[in-house]
Amino acid sequence: MEEIEFVVNLDHYAPLYWTSLSDNQKRYLDILIFMCLQGTNPKDTQRVNRTDIEEEGLNKNIIRDRSKTFVEFDVP
Repeated sequence: MEEIEFVVNLDHYAPLYWTSLSDNQKRYLDILIFMCLQGTNPKDTQRVNRTDIEEEGLNKNIIRDRSKTFVEFDVP
């Protein structure tokens, strides 16, 4: 858990390392964190796009079907 907290807050704990990352590396780090915290498959996570984000009032949810089982995952 401590390692995930470190990575999630990388811009706070290790600013020099964070600034050394390219935008592409930061994007893939975000995908990795998302997968770890939500238990989603890499294939499903990479295919998430803006059209999968549904807004309900102030809340936003990512809703998408899993590619293998077609069971929906809903992430706040």
